[in-house]
Amino acid sequence: MEPSNINIHYESDSIAKFYSHNRVRWEQFYPSEQHVFKSVFDEHGAIKTVLDVGCACGGLGRALYDQFKIDHYTGIDINRASIQLARATQSNYPIPAHFECADIATYPDSIKNKIFDLVVSLSCADWNCETQKIIKTCWDHTANGGYFIFSFRLTNQRTLSTIEEGYQYVHFDEATQLTGREEKAPYVVTNVFEALEMIEAFHPKPDRFLGYGYWGKPSSMAVIPYERIVFSVLAVRKNQEDCKTIAELLLPLDLLVNHNESD
Repeated sequence: MEPSNINIHYESDSIAKFYSHNRVRWEQFYPSEQHVFKSVFDEHGAIKTVLDVGCACGGLGRALYDQFKIDHYTGIDINRASIQLARATQSNYPIPAHFECADIATYPDSIKNKIFDLVVSLSCADWNCETQKIIKTCWDHTANGGYFIFSFRLTNQRTLSTIEEGYQYVHFDEATQLTGREEKAPYVVTNVFEALEMIEAFHPKPDRFLGYGYWGKPSSMAVIPYERIVFSVLAVRKNQEDCKTIAELLLPLDLLVNHNESD
């Protein structure tokens, strides 16, 4: 299935080169990601099937197998070079795995009627155009009692949702000098209160919500009006029953102070 035109399907082969050896082992993932994954696996106790949206070369599947012994991994990415590399090394994968080059927002045929114990989207929903559609589709593919984990850049200022408001150069090479020919990715930063409202509006409503985040400087390749943002990893558990959402948020307290002035 060819990628759609809803999201940008990046042509750069530097993405595949970078992720062929980065974020392929557990220790290469951020402490915030490790914390949330461990909490989710400890609580769930029986995560076997994983859908990774924005999988690059599939390193997360290897890391989760090594750490938690998952049974099956499905990776979807919009970058063709990354999927080609994942498929080329698939015979060495420790568990059954499937890789597809597709835009998740179009509900790819290969997973249209499938649900997963865990759906993951790290540096994907906030790195392309259709952030809300990506998140909705991931939630739709999350099994009842399962978890959806995603990374989100947060602010207590106004949301930056379009490439005109904020962008990042797609540049993964070791050279620090830009050539001027790099593609641009939207650098989505979401107001924390809007993010909470978005999660509250999930259908069905989650019964558990975990969050871990910290202040940091935007990527050196990002062009945005903020000098600092909160890099967060969020996890929500699906429950088909009518329920209230219980939240456990390890986020900076000053993020939750509402103001609209620039840093």
